[in-house]
Amino acid sequence: MFSAKFTGKELIFNGIPVSPGIAIGTVFVVHLDELAVTDNKIDESDVEREIKKFREALRQTEVELKKVKEALAEDMGDDHARIMDTHLMILADNMMINDTEEYIRTEKANAAYALGKVLKKTFESFARMDDQYLSERAEDIHDVKRRIVRNLLGQAQEGLKELRRKAVVVAKNLTPSDTVGFDRKYVEAFVSDIGGSTSHAAIIARSHGIPAVVGLGNFTHNVQPYDNIIVDGITGQVVLRPEKNTIKLYENARKKFKEMERELLTLKDYPAITLDERKFELSGNVETLDEIDDVVNHGAKGIGLFRTEYFFITSPSLPGEETQYRYYRDVVKQMSPESVIIRTLDIGGDKIADWIGNIEEANPFMGWRGIRFTLSRKDIFRSQLRAIYRASAHGKEG
Repeated sequence: MFSAKFTGKELIFNGIPVSPGIAIGTVFVVHLDELAVTDNKIDESDVEREIKKFREALRQTEVELKKVKEALAEDMGDDHARIMDTHLMILADNMMINDTEEYIRTEKANAAYALGKVLKKTFESFARMDDQYLSERAEDIHDVKRRIVRNLLGQAQEGLKELRRKAVVVAKNLTPSDTVGFDRKYVEAFVSDIGGSTSHAAIIARSHGIPAVVGLGNFTHNVQPYDNIIVDGITGQVVLRPEKNTIKLYENARKKFKEMERELLTLKDYPAITLDERKFELSGNVETLDEIDDVVNHGAKGIGLFRTEYFFITSPSLPGEETQYRYYRDVVKQMSPESVIIRTLDIGGDKIADWIGNIEEANPFMGWRGIRFTLSRKDIFRSQLRAIYRASAHGKEG
């Protein structure tokens, strides 16, 4: 939960730290204002034309989302690009399409208004969910809706591609389509009103080593373009229009943080051994292929835990043995000759995939999850074990 307070002229906000580091700079506000949509009625004779217009907007949006997915794959890898599969599934949802067309026919509403009415209940139900991953999917619905509406109204989608100065990027929410094509050298930090540790802003910030704080509530209501700002991705504190003493304090903190990073990196190639000569193996925990380079560059000797949940959660359908085998094989090959420990699927409770179906439990955190889930779905468990066993053949011998 965010909080904010006045301290003299400066404003101090507390949000969720999702990527470590300290940034001091000026604000670049990403304007994601809602396009004005009014309940302008259409004539009976224009109904089919409006439905045709809606279908064309869906087609245009599909093309755009696929381009975003391709760009994400090129920039961040296939794992992160699968984020867009959720958007594409929302776009292709037959209930959404049929209900919108039916609303146009029965209410004689324009397509943009009809779409908003249809998606409003779905958005609100997701946003109310206690589960962080599912509640953050509400923003995926909002992003798809905004994109369709823009195509219906003939308005271009704007992102960070136009940023040509060093700045702290501030937005209500940062979606995949907002960040495609941005130049890393210009982005000093990310700050957003909405989001959590699994939001796109968090994922892309960690992937690029950019400090980030999300979940700041109404932060964008207080900010102006070119405001001075401090972002502390370690504690989650954001200072707007900081005073000189505050800037000096954080400049020292940033200097110490960078010195600590450099000092730690000088130790990465030393053996992990204690003063009494006990040897340890320091490994890295990861959940995507894109994180492996980071593990290697920081001196980890193998992967101590490769989490498979993200791969399952971001798959539009249940990944079969062959798909899993290829994925695990790539992990093992990239780390060879170092070891890789792959964790079997730990899903349920706070993590759920669309292909599981709509499962309701009184207490999902104590119910059908983890080993209980895999033992009840032995088909999935066996398939994953076979895929892991086959992938192990590509590691070091013995």
